[in-house]
Amino acid sequence: MISWEGLSITFILSFLFFFFWNVRLFFKILYLFVFFVPFICYSIYLYNLNLNPELIRLVSQTSLREARELVSGYVLGYILVLIALTILYFVVVNNIRIKKISLTFALIVSILCAGLFWWKIFQLKKDFKVNSLYGILNQYYPVSIFSSIIQSIAIKRNSLDSTKNFHFSTYYLSRPPGRQVYVFIIGESSRYDHWHINGYARNTSPILDTMHNLISFKNVFSGAYFTYLSVPQMITRSKPGSMDKQFKEKSILSIFKQMDFKTVWISNQDEDYYTGSFTLHAQTADIHLFPDDKNVPDKRNRYDGKYLPIIDSILYSTKENIFLVFHTLGSHWNYAERYPVNFDIFQPSGKKYNIQRPNSGLKQVIINSYDNSVIYTDYIISSLIQMVDKLKSISFVCYLSDHGEDLFEKDKNKLVFHLYPSFQTLHVPLFIWTSKTFDSLYSDKVKYLLRNKDSVISSSDIFYTLIGMSNIRFIGFDSTLDISSPYFRSYPVYYTNDGADKTLFHYK
Repeated sequence: MISWEGLSITFILSFLFFFFWNVRLFFKILYLFVFFVPFICYSIYLYNLNLNPELIRLVSQTSLREARELVSGYVLGYILVLIALTILYFVVVNNIRIKKISLTFALIVSILCAGLFWWKIFQLKKDFKVNSLYGILNQYYPVSIFSSIIQSIAIKRNSLDSTKNFHFSTYYLSRPPGRQVYVFIIGESSRYDHWHINGYARNTSPILDTMHNLISFKNVFSGAYFTYLSVPQMITRSKPGSMDKQFKEKSILSIFKQMDFKTVWISNQDEDYYTGSFTLHAQTADIHLFPDDKNVPDKRNRYDGKYLPIIDSILYSTKENIFLVFHTLGSHWNYAERYPVNFDIFQPSGKKYNIQRPNSGLKQVIINSYDNSVIYTDYIISSLIQMVDKLKSISFVCYLSDHGEDLFEKDKNKLVFHLYPSFQTLHVPLFIWTSKTFDSLYSDKVKYLLRNKDSVISSSDIFYTLIGMSNIRFIGFDSTLDISSPYFRSYPVYYTNDGADKTLFHYK
């Protein structure tokens, strides 16, 4: 019986043969693995997250700004632990008296350990009925470093090159008699049950609560709890079990482009790190705008509201039909930095207290900060609706969050954000507002939206819904996934956590 530790040891000793002439050098090179130990320990301690592809991708898709927000309260402790461990390790290594071992002995040890390691790995693969070796290798340190990085690089190398010859065969069911302006707002880390309009006790949606023609959908579930996996399901035909479509097909932007819309993608999320395919798709828009913090002294407090005047100028600068996507920062950690001080309604909050090291003692302060970010999002959504409403065009504004957030539910002593699938991290708010002109022209679509507001909906359904509401079709369009269609039907909800799998979500 080989234990978890035993697998790690046999993996390391498999390489002993290459260093039979200098054992001390062998252990010095092994410091590479020691270097990552504090990082893994902190990850397990803070988030119960071991080294795996999700953690590697979480790190690789995190900008310096986000990294600062996540770990600024722990940096000093981490550095001290790393220094102490490094000193201890090299003191021990430098006191190893044996420098060289026999070639024969080293070869026997390496072959024996390699054989034991791979025998156990294939046995575990068989026992757990895993199709891919990665599913087993990712569980064991230090081999998990290599397997996770290889997987992440393989995904990162994907591009949209294969979509160059892809084409949606699009057409109108009937061409609308007037200007069309459609806005899709992608929320961030917003959970369904912290909106007053959805039954939350606190008044976190004071403006949306009073808005006419606004529909809130009750049972909407994201197809992933990471942004880089959830957003592609909104803007392409990818979904759990077929996420590769995000790299093989064009996005919803291309459909509206083919129908002579001016396409716009405005993002308050960084472009300069790995985020999966949606950044690549965003760059195909006629106008695409990402944050430029190079000349900004304080890179914190990057509020979504600063983009409202830009959006307003785009909407009024042309008489063309417009399809605009606004990717917000919403309720991304650090919650207190997501909204201006005049939205600091629930107190005490992170505006006055340091929540960079979240713990159970700060639970209410953190929740207050989170709820204030929801109030600000209410302002952002309602401002965009009012902006579009003034155009008197055939319009809708749709808001859907990429995933939710865990606020001490999984572990009452830890804030684990959205690192795990749960009701809180997958149940998301969906709001759809329609203009009076849209209502008069497409009263049947509004009727079916209202009929389906309590239906079980997957976030991937929004791709078909946005197209269906625009009265556009393409060859292969599936009306059963369009919630504005009389043919819509609820399917079992699946989510993915690595892009290759799909897991049935038992939401009730």
